Amino acid sequence: MIALGVDPTDPSSKGGVCGFAVLDVRARRVKALGSLERGRECEELIEVIERHGIEAVAVEVALELFERTDKPPQARRAINRALLRQNLLSGALTVAAQYGLDAIRPHGRVVQIDSATWRSTLGVKLQKHPITGKPEPYDHAVERAIRFWLPDWPRESTVHERDAAGVCLGAFLLTSRTPGVRSPS
Repeated sequence: MIALGVDPTDPSSKGGVCGFAVLDVRARRVKALGSLERGRECEELIEVIERHGIEAVAVEVALELFERTDKPPQARRAINRALLRQNLLSGALTVAAQYGLDAIRPHGRVVQIDSATWRSTLGVKLQKHPITGKPEPYDHAVERAIRFWLPDWPRESTVHERDAAGVCLGAFLLTSRTPGVRSPS
């Protein structure tokens, strides 16, 4: 199954891009990685779907607002506004993905998944670093999980492409009934 994962970011952030990953999820192979041009994300997403014959799409969505009380209220509001803008883009990308799939594959499937769900589905947990004893950041654990699930993962990729691959794999594993699925942890 050729599937597409999308990692949207706040469209107003500096340097923020929407990463995507096209994967053959059953063969555990990477087909394409990239980013969607700011301001043309929906159009480019449809082009990627058509170009690669996508059968399913997974788009990341933020389910929780930022509520840490150790940050000043102004910082919490700014972070929450960014999450809301990201979710507006996520919704637009979800609709565009369904539109693109309907044109080439009427029974194609589009799902939304939050980062905590796809990360835990891939077996990513905060772990103590073997030397420092401090909790290891998600990025390193996500990278290891992606390399476990996709042995041909390229040496060079962006965090957005990597997260898009995680979105795709996590959604596929959650929605499939594939026997023998195992976790890297």
